[in-house]
Amino acid sequence: NIQTLIEKIGLFELMLFESGVKRDIEEYIKGIAQPQNQANPIMLKDTANNIKTSLEKIYDSDLPEALGILLTTENNKPFTETDHISEFKKIIDDPNIDTTQFFTQLNDILNNLKNQIQQNETQLNSFKKVLEPYVDKEQEIIDSEKYSVISFIFKDQNTISRLKEFSKALNKWDRALYIYYQIITSEPPEEIKLVEVQNGSIDIIININVNVAVNFVELVKLGLKVFGGYLLYKSTVKDIVKTYFGNEKLVKREEEREKEMLENIG
Repeated sequence: NIQTLIEKIGLFELMLFESGVKRDIEEYIKGIAQPQNQANPIMLKDTANNIKTSLEKIYDSDLPEALGILLTTENNKPFTETDHISEFKKIIDDPNIDTTQFFTQLNDILNNLKNQIQQNETQLNSFKKVLEPYVDKEQEIIDSEKYSVISFIFKDQNTISRLKEFSKALNKWDRALYIYYQIITSEPPEEIKLVEVQNGSIDIIININVNVAVNFVELVKLGLKVFGGYLLYKSTVKDIVKTYFGNEKLVKREEEREKEMLENIG
């Protein structure tokens, strides 16, 4: 659920920021850049060993699995998918590497690690901003006799990979349900909460008054029927337009028809 996703992001923050690992990486990069340190083999090797030890704790934790769930796009993979430990170990254990080569390779490894962590951080912060408003911080227990649960599952990849845009749609739902709630019942409406997002799909679970839920379900069913008509139209309109042979007036009518059908769904 959403709380679990927030906790996974929190684990990233705990193991990288609160532990000081990210800060250490940045300070080591600055430190080894000093001319006197570039030629200091003991200092360079200690730096590599220290970061390797920190990474071993991270790689042995639940963080790699958590990041695998949170970061699924090709252009922003979890930094833990790169075997940074082996990269450090390779230069540490190489008996033939000279100090200049050690510095160059260590600097490259540290900067690559830093950049990957920053990229992950940016994406996770974006997710956090979207998810946090829907977290029930007080974990209020809702009376099951008074409230009903309605669930909508979205599995389209374009939907579930654009949480920011999806959250805007949910805000519109929230406003619409608020008005609908007032029409159906005289009781003041409770805040409608999104309480679950599953990996690989978005499962919206809404807790609302039972009477409102019954009417709302019927409304949704009607909306789906109207939407089904729109989908049927979309599946045939291309063939219809072909028979117009470029007649702009007829094509424009179809465009207007599509707009009206979309408005009719709302």
